[in-house]
Amino acid sequence: MVGISAAAALGAGAGRAVFISVAAGGNDLAIMPARIHLVSNEDLSRLAWSTWGGRTALATGRDHGNFPSPGHRAYNPVRVVAAGRRMCGRKLVYTTIRLHFTKGVPYAGQPHRTRYRYGCPS
Repeated sequence: MVGISAAAALGAGAGRAVFISVAAGGNDLAIMPARIHLVSNEDLSRLAWSTWGGRTALATGRDHGNFPSPGHRAYNPVRVVAAGRRMCGRKLVYTTIRLHFTKGVPYAGQPHRTRYRYGCPS
């Protein structure tokens, strides 16, 4: 990953890099990614991580709903928490992504707090 120091990529006290799936819980893993594909109709972009490698990682960015409901916006600012850090094979991986929409939601009825739990990549 370009621009990430070795210290930033290491898990706090674990001495190993911590990854997250960038493709809807699949095998495409990255460290502190700028973009994450959540599900078929929703992506995160412009992620700026303030913490990484501990029990949780924190970022701000924007959520992009590919086909927002009428009256809702395609792009919405979010706070992101990566959690559920666990060993998946030989890699330490965040397996849960929690979103807090800070202004609007893309889909009618979508809560301002949403969680995606992927488990270990297959």
